Amino acid sequence: MRAMILAALMLFAAAAPAAKPPAGVDKLKPGAPRHVQKFWDACEAERPRQVAAAQERLAGLRAGLAKAKAARISPRPDTSGKTYTYLTAQVKAAEVASIQAAVNQARQHLDGLRAGDILTPPQLTLETLEVGSIGTAYGLRVQQVVDKQNMLVRLALPFEGVISDAKHPVWLHGKSTEGLADGKRVEGEMLLEVVGTKQYETPLDGPRTVYLLRPFVVADWVERGAKR
Repeated sequence: MRAMILAALMLFAAAAPAAKPPAGVDKLKPGAPRHVQKFWDACEAERPRQVAAAQERLAGLRAGLAKAKAARISPRPDTSGKTYTYLTAQVKAAEVASIQAAVNQARQHLDGLRAGDILTPPQLTLETLEVGSIGTAYGLRVQQVVDKQNMLVRLALPFEGVISDAKHPVWLHGKSTEGLADGKRVEGEMLLEVVGTKQYETPLDGPRTVYLLRPFVVADWVERGAKR
């Protein structure tokens, strides 16, 4: 049972948080380009899937919390795996508090998704990676730092639902390279826009052309108004 509770906690922690725009976002600003409108529509199409996933995470955490609360205190752990016990009341209280905090966070996240307060951007994939695409990416690894605002990075992009290693090179502009070095992993999730292509020289293979990406700022294209 302990493994089940810990697995539920890990599942919630591993889930990438959705990007959150300013409170009260209602609609796109007039004159938003077509690819931004397409992105906005994709966000709304993605919302039901993320709501369902958030409900499943919350249910798992609540089940784990109930089992942790019901577990007994025993100076001898049950090695058979049939009974979930804690060695001391202090250990039990600490784990119950930890799971309760995760439950509260999951519930708040689900409420935000349902209310439309949390943006639900689609993830960039190999199938959707093209000029004009906007979506989230994570697992970026720096291939080469060029200057303070430019770097060649490799993306881990899903293909047919399977996430690959970080091996797809793109040029990232507009993200500070301070503290980064070649081979370094860029932590966290980023919302990116494919704005064009970029050619660069390689010592062995000559010129190469890759997609040019930059961070996409949602607040640049939204109006603040009544919540959905």
